Amino acid sequence: MKMDVADAEQVKAGFKQVLEKFGRLDILVNNAAITRDGLAMRMKADDWDAVIRTNLTGAHLCIQQALPTMMKARADESSISLPSSRKWGMRASPTMWQQKRD
Repeated sequence: MKMDVADAEQVKAGFKQVLEKFGRLDILVNNAAITRDGLAMRMKADDWDAVIRTNLTGAHLCIQQALPTMMKARADESSISLPSSRKWGMRASPTMWQQKRD
């Protein structure tokens, strides 16, 4: 499934396609990320916005689409977010968030 996770309409359409094809969603792995490395004082606002949209908003949009289906199926610990640093992640169940360190 190819989509721009920073685009709410693409995310919604992508999840709709998954559910139409497979009928359920067992796990969500949020690992889409971009970087615009450089000095903070030289970082352009457009670069900052792109990183935030992809790395944070994208994960949020995917979780928003996935959780209703997972909650309905009573899936447990079925959403995983892997930030671009890959040094820590968030494990989520529909009822609880907990931080897990590697």
